Amino acid sequence: KGEPVLISVELPGRTVYASIWQIKVGTVNLYLLDSDVPSNMEQDRHITARLYGGNHDTRIQQEILLGIGGVRALEALGIRPTVYHINEGHSAFLCFELIRRNMVKYGISFHEAREIVSSSLVFTIHTPVPAGIDVFSHDAMDMYFTAFRESLGISREEFLSLGQDPGNPYGFNMAVLAMKMTSGRNGVSKLHGAVTRRMFGNLWPGIPEDEVPVTHVTNVIHTLTWLSPALRKLFDKYLPKGWENRLYDRSIWKHIENIPDEELWEVHASLKKRMTDYVNGRIRSGNMSNSVMKPCRILDPDALTIGFARRFATYKRAALIFRDIDRIRKLLNKENAPVQ
Repeated sequence: KGEPVLISVELPGRTVYASIWQIKVGTVNLYLLDSDVPSNMEQDRHITARLYGGNHDTRIQQEILLGIGGVRALEALGIRPTVYHINEGHSAFLCFELIRRNMVKYGISFHEAREIVSSSLVFTIHTPVPAGIDVFSHDAMDMYFTAFRESLGISREEFLSLGQDPGNPYGFNMAVLAMKMTSGRNGVSKLHGAVTRRMFGNLWPGIPEDEVPVTHVTNVIHTLTWLSPALRKLFDKYLPKGWENRLYDRSIWKHIENIPDEELWEVHASLKKRMTDYVNGRIRSGNMSNSVMKPCRILDPDALTIGFARRFATYKRAALIFRDIDRIRKLLNKENAPVQ
């Protein structure tokens, strides 16, 4: 009828509503939840305003809306998934909503519903360090989940144990919750799979590290989205005809060796100059400085450039550059090879 589709979740002392936006990404529908609706209190209208930022209180509200609200949004749209993919732990509260629904639908216990739900949940973890994983205090979990937990018919201790990391028993760890509730778990590269098995091995005591039930799926990009037009033109010239439809074919990529170094370098240098021109334009216009940050230097297109896109967050592990001091010293002090 042209009206927004609204879903709701219960937060302490109030109901919070969210409308659903749909974006077409090629042939895929992307659904977004938006708490900026008239029926919400002013503070709640800002829950979805920023993905990062705010305090733990904002974060737990966002993750309740994403997980529990996300399931309700799909239900409102008539979408009934057979598998739910938890990408990082942020949406892991969805398992509680799915369990609650199965308990009501079939008249079964929490534990029976958990078994049913587990078979339809898979979890991908991307983060190799604790700093990138949300951990909420038990007080916060009591404040936001006591009524919900009572509806599930389990004790406080049993509920908190679902997110309890043996190495830190005082917090509710969202990655631990996802690990415990899902039937399939993976890291995002072969090495990261091994790191994840080491990080979470204590959830399966007595099991050798290499047998911890976490596998890996190599994280990739969508080549044609990320490839610049200049490089695509070069690939068209030197790769077999129709290469863009055979990106999975390893033999296609052997032909990269046919591209003369000079031509590849010329394209790389032109793209880098475009990037530095763009950044320098922002610097000159004053868009890259503020009251707490000194104005940036102008970037040199001929220097090796090391930088971070988007957020300079702790778990991005910037300090790794100093792990091999001799190597970085040689790199930074090489004659006629500037680094910025």
